[in-house]
Amino acid sequence: MKGPTETIDLPSRDETLAKMDQLRDGLVSPEDASDWARKWIVADQEGIEVRIEDWAVWDALMVLFGCDMKHGNERPYLHGQEDFAAWAAELRAAPRP
Repeated sequence: MKGPTETIDLPSRDETLAKMDQLRDGLVSPEDASDWARKWIVADQEGIEVRIEDWAVWDALMVLFGCDMKHGNERPYLHGQEDFAAWAAELRAAPRP
């Protein structure tokens, strides 16, 4: 099996928090936030090694990647502003590496 041909770093914690805050405040759509996180989440499948130094950022990217999941007829998305705020609070409280 061929190894990764490229290595990328995760976004910084501050960049990730900014994206989460934009999502919470409605400045970016769930689809846009998910697309932003996608780069890092699917990198391995594309032969790119992701250098992870802050696992809390990785966890935050995982939830952002799924933030556009549809719920059904009652509301458009499974997650909403309260979830987005809680995710950001969790990242803010996580110990730094």
